[in-house]
Amino acid sequence: MQVSVIVPSFNHQDYIVQCLDSILENHVEGTELLICDDHSSDNSVQIIEKWLAENGTSFEKSLFVRHDHNIGITATLNEIIALCSGDYISMLASDDYYMKDGLNARIETMNANPQWMGLFSDGIAFGNAWEIYTESLIKSAGIDNTELSQEKITSTVLNNWEYPMNLQFWRRDAFKSHLGEFEFDESIYCEDLNFAIWALSRNAFGYLNKKCVGYRCREWPQQSYAKSDHQLSLQYADMAKCYELYAEKYPNKYQRIIKSKIKDLKKSSFRFRNINKKNIYQAQKAYINLIVNFLKTKILDLIK
Repeated sequence: MQVSVIVPSFNHQDYIVQCLDSILENHVEGTELLICDDHSSDNSVQIIEKWLAENGTSFEKSLFVRHDHNIGITATLNEIIALCSGDYISMLASDDYYMKDGLNARIETMNANPQWMGLFSDGIAFGNAWEIYTESLIKSAGIDNTELSQEKITSTVLNNWEYPMNLQFWRRDAFKSHLGEFEFDESIYCEDLNFAIWALSRNAFGYLNKKCVGYRCREWPQQSYAKSDHQLSLQYADMAKCYELYAEKYPNKYQRIIKSKIKDLKKSSFRFRNINKKNIYQAQKAYINLIVNFLKTKILDLIK
C-alpha cells in the first residue's frame, strides 16, 4: 500500500463531501481511505456512509470507524494510524480538501527525501462561505518559502509555530504502532505541533513548496478566532508541554530558543488562567447580586 489517507470527522456535515471528493480526485494507485467519526451529533455519519457506498470501491481499501462517544482528536489519530498499512499517512481534516496533485506531490517529495519522517506544505485558507482568505498560508505567516533550508525550518518552527505547519504528511514508520518512536500524546490537544517538535528533534521534518491543501479557518487572521480564556490557557500550556517533551534532544544551538519559548508559553498560560479566574469571580458576584436584589424586591413587596 502506497499511502493511507485518514480523515478524522466531527460535526462537519456541510463540508465532508467536498473533503472526500477531493481525496477521490487526487488518489493514486495503492491508496487506502480510513475515516473515523468521533461521535458527531449532526448527519456526518449518514453522509459518509452514503458517499462510501457510492465511491468506496475506487480505493485499494476503505474503512469507516464510528465512535459511540467522543474521545478527542489525539486519541482518534492514534487509533486510526494503528490501522494504516500505507508507506505514508496523510491526515485531512473533514472540513478541508486536497488541491490538485496535493497528494501525489507529497508522496514524490517524501520518496526523494528518505531522511524525513514528515513534511508540511503550503496551502490556501478559506472561510465557511468558501471565501478565500489567503492564496498562500506560508507567505501570510511571514515565512520566506524561498529560504527554507533544514536549519531554517527548525528555527522557524521553534520560534514561530504557525498554522501552515498543520498541513502535514507523515511516514508510517515514524509511529510506535508501526515500530517507530512517535505517538501522539493524548493529554495534548495541539497534535500538529506535537509531531513537528518531535520530527525536528531528529532533523527529519521537511517542507514542500507547493499548495497542497485548502485549509478552513473560522476567522481570519486565525488568531482572532474567539476562544475562552480557559481554552487559551490550556492551549498555551499544551504548547509548552510539546517543547518540554523533546527539548533535551535538540542540539545546544537551539536550547536558548526552546527555553525562551517554554517560558513565554507558560507565562501566557498563567496570564489567561488568572483572567479566567477573575471572570468567573465577577460572574459569580454578579449572579449573587442579582439574587440578592430579587429577594430584596420580594421582601419589600411582602412588607407592603
